[in-house]
Amino acid sequence: MNPSKLLLVAFLFFWCSHYAQTLSGYVYDEAEDLPLEGAFVYLDGTTYSAATDAEGYFSITVAQPIPADLIVSYIGFRNFRLPNPFQYGEPVKLLMRPDAINLGEVVINAGKSPFNRKDMMKAFYGAFIGETKAGKSCVILNEDDISFFYDEKVNTLTAYARKPLQIKNSYLEYNLVFDLQEFVIKYNQKTLASKGQRGIYFTGTTFFTDISENNSAYDKRKEAYLGSIRHFMRSFAAGELTKQGFDFYNDRHKVNPAAFFTITDTLGIKKVTLRPEEKNSRLLNINLGGDNVQTLAQKQEEHRRRVHATRLTLVYNKEHSGLSFDKGEFYIAANGYYYPIQEVRFSGDMAERKAGDMLPADYTYP
Repeated sequence: MNPSKLLLVAFLFFWCSHYAQTLSGYVYDEAEDLPLEGAFVYLDGTTYSAATDAEGYFSITVAQPIPADLIVSYIGFRNFRLPNPFQYGEPVKLLMRPDAINLGEVVINAGKSPFNRKDMMKAFYGAFIGETKAGKSCVILNEDDISFFYDEKVNTLTAYARKPLQIKNSYLEYNLVFDLQEFVIKYNQKTLASKGQRGIYFTGTTFFTDISENNSAYDKRKEAYLGSIRHFMRSFAAGELTKQGFDFYNDRHKVNPAAFFTITDTLGIKKVTLRPEEKNSRLLNINLGGDNVQTLAQKQEEHRRRVHATRLTLVYNKEHSGLSFDKGEFYIAANGYYYPIQEVRFSGDMAERKAGDMLPADYTYP
């Protein structure tokens, strides 16, 4: 199911106390204007969720606001995504629309793949779940809901899911619901071998259920967190990269992150702007220098080139990860959630940690 930009018209209430904040509201069928009972409502990437009652009502209480989208899921309807739900101080309405897409027809029309399903499933597990200890412990309980297509023209493997994937992570002791929206592996040639991959991309929404008992997964979750992208981003936002053990290198030389990034604070969210190696490089959207349109466009393109050319190596506990950037600007919340997700590209050790090593956004490390 794909999220849709839908009309906001149901009652969603937000209030704050000193200790907690609560979202509550109603979910309705747009066409019938009737409440939907049993809709699954959750904050993306967290353990916070609720189900609507007979009146379509739900309520979610969190310890503190989380910069995550509110997701509403209901069988037969398109997912509803509400960005930054904690911003609303007045009642709004969330209306669900039927999902008219027949995924079976989409996959059939795509054509026949040159590889068998077993081999494509193996490639999917490796690229999506991962090959770490946590990844190898994971089992997708509804594999039959996954369909594949390998496009020989562009050497690309695409995966589709009819329903949200139900994943049991025995190592980290979570049950994970992953609503897969896009999944693509690009290869250098017609192959499914991991060494032939030139890029992996997947997106979706996630919900975690903690199945541990008596804190039994504490050490394993700590291991998964330390050195992860979430750990890095939280440390970045807190200004504690060195304290937390992260070092930056450029061209094999250790560098100060301040030489490459400018960080500003906006309502508790850190705005990170890359400073390409050439001095005074700045992307101008407003012509302040009297340049003609062609000259300004050339300057903008030159800035983008420098951003794309900037390569940094991140080292944590002898693990090496590469960082590259798209436009050179992204945002980080205190809990390590960052966006836009496609802005920062990771390679190396951090890139090896995939869905099997994911922790919820509300995971806390002492």
